Amino acid sequence: MGKYLIIRNIFRLVKFHPFFYFVIIISLLTGRIKSFLVFISIILFHELGHILFGILFKWKIEKIMIMPFGGLTIFKERINLPIIEEVIVCIAGPIFQIIYYVLICKYVDIRSIHYNLLIFNLLPIVPLDGSKLLNLFLNKIFPFKLGLYLTNYFSIIISFIFLIIIFYTEWNLILFLTMVLLVFKTLCEIKNINYLFNKFLLERYIEDIGIKKFKYIHGINFGKMYRDYKHIFIINKKPYTEREIIRKRFDLERKIW
Repeated sequence: MGKYLIIRNIFRLVKFHPFFYFVIIISLLTGRIKSFLVFISIILFHELGHILFGILFKWKIEKIMIMPFGGLTIFKERINLPIIEEVIVCIAGPIFQIIYYVLICKYVDIRSIHYNLLIFNLLPIVPLDGSKLLNLFLNKIFPFKLGLYLTNYFSIIISFIFLIIIFYTEWNLILFLTMVLLVFKTLCEIKNINYLFNKFLLERYIEDIGIKKFKYIHGINFGKMYRDYKHIFIINKKPYTEREIIRKRFDLERKIW
């Protein structure tokens, strides 16, 4: 009974992007309803990979958005998760999609749709899986905030390159509108960077994130903080924990030196 309840709750979280209905109408008018149903089945199986491994790590699902370019499972989780967890959840989607393809390719011709979706989803464009993997990689070599900016700016560049290619080569209205939607999504994410960074800091202030590796930062520069390190701030030759310094950021009346 518990399993049925979980499945029912998951289906309640499924939402459809308004532009997705436009894709349905185009598919009906052009007689491509079979291709559309194959497309939907691949998306659902892809998202199932993200969902199952998210549940395995006890992540809470906020919503599952079905977009014109694929699915998007949004979790209500903290930013300071182990990077390896996010990598596993992220790659689980493409892996499940490949498994699905292997299982049914002998019975249904889904080769073209499968490969197009798989390659497209791995592009480093927000919010595709490729951009998440890129961001996680950048988190390993750059400070957290810089990694966010690099991911989003790279997403903008790739998106505009694709828009130019689509506009000057084989015209595809749905693909063009999809790329416009992704550009808009990336611009929204850029505006959201300061919010995400403050959330990153606040989590480190109110929670024990369980990181054992340390980095030293001279002066008060939160922009030098890495995701998978705790930090010791050196101010006037005196060491402070990151929690003490973050408290200073969120409580202007409190003096700590």
